Amino acid sequence: NSGSNIILGINNGNDCAVYYSTNNGVSFTLGFSLATGGTPESVRNVAIDGTTLLAVTQEGTNILIRNSLDSGATWNVRLTQATLIGTNISLSGTNALFTAVSAGNGFIRYSSNSGTTWNTPTTTPTLTSVNLARVSISGSVGMIGGSVTSNAFIWYSLDGGNIWTNSTFAQANTTIIASISASGTNGLIAINTSVSGTGVLYYSTNSGVTWTLANSYASTNINNASLDGS
Repeated sequence: NSGSNIILGINNGNDCAVYYSTNNGVSFTLGFSLATGGTPESVRNVAIDGTTLLAVTQEGTNILIRNSLDSGATWNVRLTQATLIGTNISLSGTNALFTAVSAGNGFIRYSSNSGTTWNTPTTTPTLTSVNLARVSISGSVGMIGGSVTSNAFIWYSLDGGNIWTNSTFAQANTTIIASISASGTNGLIAINTSVSGTGVLYYSTNSGVTWTLANSYASTNINNASLDGS
């Protein structure tokens, strides 16, 4: 959320809608709705930065990304992909990242123009049999948290999502990555391991290149964590 703009996704049975507010949520206006009766429609994710809004929807077997460049007044479909699961989206300025899983493999797209066009990265570690669980971008620094079998990893990008590199982070016995958050050159990841249900926090101060253990919480699952590095 930046300024007074808010985006809100609503799911209601097989139908869904996206609303926006330009007055801190005092009132909301319908941006777009999908109501097709028996065909499943749902809002999967939303993101906002200033007057730019992004919405990820599932429409039947397809995943669509729409963007609005005028605080929610008008919307356009910018990306359509079939049979994606685990969709995540993040927006910072004009840079945006989108991750998902396609047929068991990782799926990454990035945008440098507020979600109007989406590009395939030039360089990534292997995407085969990879679960890309969480994504965050701050300026041109992007971070992705994912897993292969039960081992967690973090990839980082310093150019808005075109080139991705594996960081020094490695965590075995991971059951879920709860969240990843980038702010400036700082990063924070929250994971839950299969060892006594331990929740663990790691942080980075160099754009996700290296990671340090912040704390662990035995017999505790972390639902989410957020970072403000200003």
